[in-house]
Amino acid sequence: MAPSAEQQALAQAALQRGIPLKASQVNGGQFGKYLDSVTGIVPGSGSKAFDQSQRDAFNRAVGRTIGADPAASKITDTVFAGAKRDVSNTYDDLWNRNSLNFTP
Repeated sequence: MAPSAEQQALAQAALQRGIPLKASQVNGGQFGKYLDSVTGIVPGSGSKAFDQSQRDAFNRAVGRTIGADPAASKITDTVFAGAKRDVSNTYDDLWNRNSLNFTP
């Protein structure tokens, strides 16, 4: 079964952000998903390593989106706080350089 246009667009967006995908995650077919789940439990299949690398890539993409440290493979409280601080500092800087004077 071929992926829908929506699935294709989502897969392309993920790949552009460096997130690797399996064919079973893009294709809408149940058999492929079943086969992937069964082979994933076979020792030496590489499934666990792929899953971890996919999670890390997803978290790095989220981190880039929110302005976090690009090397962060997990969005921890510290990483999120740093991104929030950086965005806040940028906003404050813009406000200070461009503030409007209001008169009564």
